[in-house]
Amino acid sequence: MKAVHFGAGNIGRGFVGLLLHEGGYELVFSDVAPTLVETINAASEYTVHEVGPGGGDKTVTGFRAINSQADPDAVADEVASADVVTTAVGPNILPFVAPHILEGLARRSADAKPLQVMACENAIGAHAVRRGEVAAGQRVLVVGAGPIGLAAMLFAKLRGAQVTAIEGRRDRLDFALRELGIASAVQLGEGDEAELSRLTGGEFFDVVFDATGSPAAMERGFRFIAHGGRYVLVSIVQGDIRFSDPEFHKREATLLSSRNATAEDFAAVMAAMRAGEVPDRAMRTHRLTLAGLPEGFPRLLDPAEGVIKAIVEC
Repeated sequence: MKAVHFGAGNIGRGFVGLLLHEGGYELVFSDVAPTLVETINAASEYTVHEVGPGGGDKTVTGFRAINSQADPDAVADEVASADVVTTAVGPNILPFVAPHILEGLARRSADAKPLQVMACENAIGAHAVRRGEVAAGQRVLVVGAGPIGLAAMLFAKLRGAQVTAIEGRRDRLDFALRELGIASAVQLGEGDEAELSRLTGGEFFDVVFDATGSPAAMERGFRFIAHGGRYVLVSIVQGDIRFSDPEFHKREATLLSSRNATAEDFAAVMAAMRAGEVPDRAMRTHRLTLAGLPEGFPRLLDPAEGVIKAIVEC
């Protein structure tokens, strides 16, 4: 069996690649970074370090890499003979991945088995909530109501927390109130901090999640932590994050970073979906065919479209 994986970064190699290797697949990584492709091809194995209770080292073998930008024909040929195609790339990269998959599909034998195409959904929101140790009855603030922020709201609420969202887009806040059933929503703007204070009796929040991708918002979020609270930075940005040390110490706060997800998080997400606790139909707001992805993708970035989650049908 063979799997072609687009995106040979940390998630691609350390999570998806490991799962495929353990499933018995021959691995073909596709990436556009020449140095990374060369490094992968020069190695016969790599080690994945799993942290946390029960963690250990796992070795991945049986892989190679192709530069899809330099050799698109080779990528299409690999897709044509693959059993599975997976991706772990940023959303802006998907329009560049789709043509390779389309060309590979066109080259597949008429009697070939259907190709399984899976986009890697990192259970980032569920993982962040677990990292934040959210408990029933706690006041939780999620800053940013994009897909990751919405997921953090959902799984915090499933733990019994009282969830508040702050976001600039009113349509996202309305969605969170209507479909996720969060306790309250505050629109970003003048007086928003005073409203957050009012909602909590001036105590602010036991756990604060930042899912904005904005350094300024991440720095501002320190002001919303209750005494003894936790601040979970889900956003990853290029640059430094600064905060007032006296204010941070005064609160005896805990600062956490959160990225990726573990098998435990994926299991939690799947269990919630099977139990009907995830409003997946409401979250699937848009659909595209694989053939229409390069042309249709730009409109998904338009706020006026009201996109929550877009599904690509193969």
